[in-house]
Formats: sequence, structure tokens, C-alpha cells
Amino acid sequence: MTFSEISMQSFADHYGMFRTQFDKALAFMTGGDIPPSMSLTSDEIKTLKKWLDEGDEYH
Repeated sequence: MTFSEISMQSFADHYGMFRTQFDKALAFMTGGDIPPSMSLTSDEIKTLKKWLDEGDEYH
């Protein structure tokens, strides 16, 4: 592979990554795409807090 081929591939990889992120941001700002989210129930939050508190006992 020649230097120019490597340079072009590097540019294409960088531009492709930027373009993908740009498209995602644009879709989010225009309301076209809602990002995935996660929510916990109150019981799950209590369990998580319990686990974190138990971890503090070991440190």
C-alpha cells in the first residue's frame, strides 16, 4: 500500500467517523432520533445503593 493510499484511507476513516457522529447529533437535535435510555425502579435503586454501601465496608 502506498503512502497516498494510507493517507486517503486515514482521511476516509476520520471523515466517516465524524460524519456518523454529526448525523447522530443532527437527528437528535431535530427530534428525528431519540437516544436509548435506561431507567431503574425504586426497588432496583435501593438494591444498587445497598450494593454500593456494602462495597464501602471493604475499603
